[in-house]
Order: sequence, then structure tokens, then C-alpha cells
Amino acid sequence: RQLCQGDPHMNQEAIEPTESDLVIGSVKTVEKIMEVDRAVEKTIPLVEMFGPTVQGEGTVIGQQTYFFRFGLCDYRCTRCDSLHAVLPQLVRKEATFLTQQAIMDQFLEFRRNGGQENATDWVTFSGGNPAVHNLGYLLGLLKLHGFKVNVETQGTLYRGWLNKVDSL
Repeated sequence: RQLCQGDPHMNQEAIEPTESDLVIGSVKTVEKIMEVDRAVEKTIPLVEMFGPTVQGEGTVIGQQTYFFRFGLCDYRCTRCDSLHAVLPQLVRKEATFLTQQAIMDQFLEFRRNGGQENATDWVTFSGGNPAVHNLGYLLGLLKLHGFKVNVETQGTLYRGWLNKVDSL
């Protein structure tokens, strides 16, 4: 439940069950489970995954981190250095659309293949604007594996899952 809070298509309160929802077989509870399942199954545009590299800006500057660059953005900054992750036509061309579980699986494989299992415990979500997406499930998976998560966003969107990151 908590891993999917903040989905832009779901009311945050709709995910947390109330006492009345705890009745086994409750239609309301089943509907909430289905909402969470849809959020988890939705594919997210991953433009690139790279690292580890040294973070060059923000609150964790100087820290070694892996980067997940997500496609799409709700804003057009005049100095954007990542238009390939912002402009929808370039995102369609550049990104691989994956579920959050598939992103995690790909990341773990990427680390193993590079012999980098112990390189760093930081992951940075970048974009585009990662807050466009509900990344709460991926955040939860990373936390379960002991990673700390930094998010780079220009701040135009708020999502509940942002409350659970280590650096914003």
C-alpha cells in the first residue's frame, strides 16, 4: 500500500485502507488493490540508466550514484540539458517502456554485469521530471535492497512518494 502513494492518477487516500475496508471481501478493498495493481503494472519511459558516476549538482553533490533518467516532463526549462528525456517525440524514440519491477531487475543485472555490486548505495532519479510518474513501487524496491534515493526535479509537481526519498 505505502509503496504506491502519490500516483498522479490515484487519490492518495484511496490507497490507505480505513477500518471499514478491512472487512474480508469488501468491494472497496478489492477496488483499492486493483488500483495499486494498475500502478505497478503501468510502464514507465526509462531513457537511460548509467553509473556509477559522481553527482555534479544538488544536495548529494560529490556522491557516487547510479542514474535512472526517466522520460517526459511537465515543463520546458529554457536551459534544459536533457531534451531527449523531455520532448515526447524524442522520448518515444529514445526510451524503453518498462514496469517498475522490470526497471529494478534491469538495474540489478546492470550492476552484476559491471561487477559494481558494492560501488555505491545511491540511486538518482532524473529526467525529464521523474515526479511526472508514480515511482513509489520502484522506490520501495530500491529501499528493500538497501539503496538511498535522490530525486532531481524542478519542483512543479508533488507526489506522495517524494516524502520517502533520502534527498530531493
